[in-house]
Amino acid sequence: MFKIGLLHKSEHKAKVLSFLKKREAYCSMLVGNLTKFGALEIPNKLFSGDFYYMISIHDDVNKKEKIEMVFCHVQFGNLLFQKRNNEIEKDLLNKMIEFVIENSKQKGIPLKGVFGEYNVSKYIVDKLIEGNLWKKEGLELSEKENLYQKLLNCNLQYFRNDTENTLVRKLTEDDFDEYYKLLCVFEEESGLLITPFNEAKNIFAFFYIFGVFVKTENNQFKLISMCRLNSKSLNTGTIGAVFTVKEFRRKGYSQLCLNYFFEYYKQELKEMVLFTQESNSANNLYLKLGFEFIGHQGVFTYNCEKVVH
Repeated sequence: MFKIGLLHKSEHKAKVLSFLKKREAYCSMLVGNLTKFGALEIPNKLFSGDFYYMISIHDDVNKKEKIEMVFCHVQFGNLLFQKRNNEIEKDLLNKMIEFVIENSKQKGIPLKGVFGEYNVSKYIVDKLIEGNLWKKEGLELSEKENLYQKLLNCNLQYFRNDTENTLVRKLTEDDFDEYYKLLCVFEEESGLLITPFNEAKNIFAFFYIFGVFVKTENNQFKLISMCRLNSKSLNTGTIGAVFTVKEFRRKGYSQLCLNYFFEYYKQELKEMVLFTQESNSANNLYLKLGFEFIGHQGVFTYNCEKVVH
């Protein structure tokens, strides 16, 4: 028998936190949102949402309970989850899916993405399509991505091969216009829909973004490479949007940006994780920088505007 509970002020809160901590590298975005916003939805905070847990009850008399899954459907529309294992336990998953669909209807928050272990994510997406909540033609992303982990430590060797013509730093609000231009190129090359300007600006402050600037002929600095901390929890950071414009590739700028990034966070975090397409040519760079492959992540996003009515 399975039971779903709201995490906030639950008697199981300590068990749930322990469950997540043991699996933090595999659910860093989920834990990052919990760390930043707490277990309850905050109005107008797009990446906050109510956290739920699922327990299995193995003995009706002694009430032996085990945490099986933790999930959150954030206001932005994404479903983030972490399961105890990668097995497809249909009864458990179907109960969770039914709950999320009903909750989505009640709150008026469309389900726009599913993020978690690949096999489980795919099962959830297949059930959404089977139930006509999603249409196949509306899938914007349907990816089985490599999940990499890198441990940070105080002995990390940080190097900068930049000169007076190169600047590496954390981006500020004044950099947003340049960042948005680079983001649009990144999304276009990745086959994603372009994030609307106002939406990108609203969530800009949520991210921690670092960039490499090079001096142009008119002595102005231009943003040509970036990496982004998508989420941060107690021990783990999730890296995203590692990108360098085409004419500056294979010159070490992504490596320079990432090394600065690692140096900045090595006292605060124990590890970094990222997930990329299996065919991504940058995977060799991540291995060179000390990342290790630890599994597969499912990245599914849905856009109802792609569905022909």
